[in-house]
Amino acid sequence: MFPASDEIRASVISTLESVIGYPYLTYEFNVVLGVVFAVLFIIGRVICSLLGGNSRGFILAGVAIFLPLAVALFVYAISPTLLNEWVPEKYLWEYTPIVISGAFGMLTLIIITPFVLGVGLIRAVLICLITIALAIAAVYVTKNMTNLLDATNQKIKKNNDHYQQFFKS
Repeated sequence: MFPASDEIRASVISTLESVIGYPYLTYEFNVVLGVVFAVLFIIGRVICSLLGGNSRGFILAGVAIFLPLAVALFVYAISPTLLNEWVPEKYLWEYTPIVISGAFGMLTLIIITPFVLGVGLIRAVLICLITIALAIAAVYVTKNMTNLLDATNQKIKKNNDHYQQFFKS
């Protein structure tokens, strides 16, 4: 097996946690990730059909939109591990993963997405940008709703404990 696979897995998990904003595989993490996938697949298909895409299914459209994002996120997560010996200067580490992940994400967007969606390059870029912007907005709204529901749940538990103590005495 690849010698740094545990380090790469930990790096991918920490990158996902920083993007999503919750610890890995908690209830909140899974809810936010599910909303992101729903937006990427369903809303991405709707935007694709509105901007003149061929009649492809929503799974294929979602994969075409999700693939550049996944490649960029994965390359961002593994680039410090794999490029550690080739980039010795510490000041380059601030921007090197961002540049490399952006390049790989754009290459995936330019090469694969127009072919899968059945549209031209400009329309494919517009579809991906609009869908990713809506996914970011969905993450923001879902985080706020999750925090609100968590605070409400804690308040209900506190009031429930208070009422149980009141009725016991």
